[in-house]
Amino acid sequence: MNWDDLRARLTPAVIICIILFLLAAAVFGLRYLPAKERAAQLQKELEQAQDTEMMLTAAIAQLPGLEGQRAELTESIQRQSEKIPTQFDLPQVLEFLRATADRFGVAVDKLDHDPVVRDTKNQTLSVMVNMILRSESGLLSYIDEVQKLLPTFHVQMIELARVDRLQFTAQVRGQLFLREIVGQDVYYAWKVPSYDAEGTDSWVPVFAKDVLGWPSAAIAGIVNGGIRVLGVIEREGQRTALITANGTRQWVSQGDWLGDAQVVEVEPKAVTLALGTTKLKLSMGE
Repeated sequence: MNWDDLRARLTPAVIICIILFLLAAAVFGLRYLPAKERAAQLQKELEQAQDTEMMLTAAIAQLPGLEGQRAELTESIQRQSEKIPTQFDLPQVLEFLRATADRFGVAVDKLDHDPVVRDTKNQTLSVMVNMILRSESGLLSYIDEVQKLLPTFHVQMIELARVDRLQFTAQVRGQLFLREIVGQDVYYAWKVPSYDAEGTDSWVPVFAKDVLGWPSAAIAGIVNGGIRVLGVIEREGQRTALITANGTRQWVSQGDWLGDAQVVEVEPKAVTLALGTTKLKLSMGE
């Protein structure tokens, strides 16, 4: 078929039919296809809504249990908060320390604290507490009791020394971690710790427990005469002490070891030993 034949066949009626067909195709393309895509999108959204509904239904079913866990957690937080003092409770903490010392027959010659500091890295508040104590037998029992009743009080250093045949003195420095009051925490007040109503019958005998981060038997062996200072000499600025350890005499200077204890200082009339963070000062004649 040539072009003349085609022109002969393109009558006005045929041309109108072609135009109508093209218009119908355009309408189909402009309306049906977008509607189909929209329908697919709506179906997808409907399926997502159904999934969300199932998740919400499951969450609602768990809500009573979660509410119970929330109540338990809130109660637990409150109980723990009652054990941790805030910086505003420091006067009561010092009063508690003195009262507890009286129970153990410990004399408090000094009791104070440094300014409160914040650890910006760990976001914690703490304060260093300083004590000078005297007692015939209750020092370590007292320190053990304080750490039990104040769980955030950590002894950093203790120096023990004998005052006379019966009495000891101790310089104690410990870090007390504090709870910061935030929002509704203001309602969680620190409670002054209570102790065993049996009183002295419940005391821990001195040196009976590891209360200083070191075996108490080792401390007892040193303080109760296991090591004695016989004399100290000084030569060219270097002090050397003559001591007896388990019945054997020997000369020691700063840095020497006596079993697990290290000589950290030799004074004109005393030798200071270190067992971990515990320091024991032994004077001549004791």
